[in-house]
Amino acid sequence: MLAEAHRAFAQARYPTAVLFFTRFIERAPDSRHAAEARWWLGQAHEQLGDYAAAMQEYRIVAAGALSARANSREYETQALRRLDELRGRQAADRTSGRRPVAVRLPAASLPAESAITAWLRDLSSAGVTALVIDADPLPATERERRPLQRAKQVIAEAHQLGLLVWMTFDVHRPQGIGVRPDWLSVTSNGAASASTPDVTNIGYQAYLEKVLRELLDTGCDGIFVPARPTDGFAAEFSEGGFRAFAASFEPSLSPQDLFSPGPSSDGSPSDRTVWYWRWVGWKAASYAKFLVSLAAVLRAGGTPRALLLEVHQETLLNPLEGLERYGEDVVELVRRTGGTIIVRREAADGEVLIEKLGQQLGAPDRLWTEILPRASGDPFSAASLRLLLGEQDEAGRRSLLIAPQLVPAVP
Repeated sequence: MLAEAHRAFAQARYPTAVLFFTRFIERAPDSRHAAEARWWLGQAHEQLGDYAAAMQEYRIVAAGALSARANSREYETQALRRLDELRGRQAADRTSGRRPVAVRLPAASLPAESAITAWLRDLSSAGVTALVIDADPLPATERERRPLQRAKQVIAEAHQLGLLVWMTFDVHRPQGIGVRPDWLSVTSNGAASASTPDVTNIGYQAYLEKVLRELLDTGCDGIFVPARPTDGFAAEFSEGGFRAFAASFEPSLSPQDLFSPGPSSDGSPSDRTVWYWRWVGWKAASYAKFLVSLAAVLRAGGTPRALLLEVHQETLLNPLEGLERYGEDVVELVRRTGGTIIVRREAADGEVLIEKLGQQLGAPDRLWTEILPRASGDPFSAASLRLLLGEQDEAGRRSLLIAPQLVPAVP
């Protein structure tokens, strides 16, 4: 069972790892591997965002009660060090009873350097516990790098006040200046897209991993991956992405084999070929696999950073459409990445499905609700955010991401 637990952890199946490590401890409390099991159980809880549970396991190991066990001194030392690291902003924020509330804003909306500290204090007093900052990690000119440099300053100040900061990493639009034309998608009718890269293209994925490492140099606490903004996920491909699909099934396949009309002509899902649905499943699975690789980058370096994945509320209401239109297989994303799911709230219904998703995730911190209020003036001021928070009570204590949609000023 201990071997199965380690295997599940290595494969990033963290809920399964928690289950197996817990069962091992319950069934063999006096095992010589007890300290080892508890340490790795704490590690699995961390990957799921449950820092309180992780600290509980580390305290048991650090207390020295398992000193007679194999390698116990080594695990005791590691547990003491990890407890010191987690007693900081993340652990305090999650155990203080405050409702986690994040605000998403463009880097261009950050205040001047002289006003940053006072602004962050106001946000904290208004109930904000985290920021999500949109900034291009690899801009073309030094002038365009200023928002990213400003974000780095804000992150340092925010950490002093106990606030978390995540950086937006939009994989569905070209990141930086190094995107090659052959990484961009074409549609099923042959039209080229100048703005939508193919997330299954291996070259584009490798490039994004390098870009991510640049972004992490800001000192952020993790990344926020927005959902694809437009539909058409299944109808787009690059030559490299399609070749990878064909190599997995039938090398002689062509795009026409996928997108030609099926046996039905009534516009229903049956009006598609078998190959088309294999393509949809393969592409969504490839996207999930890529996100797993991003999660591995975030875990490297000894201090795990959070992975926040935005999904459309529509996907919970109609999983097949969400898979075809946006590439969102929520169950697969939950199972494989260990990330936090943020449901983009676009309608009043669907609360039952959101609650069900919360039960699947297992840890409350792994489910956030995102609201997109229309706002004018300064939607990122403490006064505006207090007003918005006062209007949000339908989700109770669920973690909340506020992403104000700016209303253009009337001339």
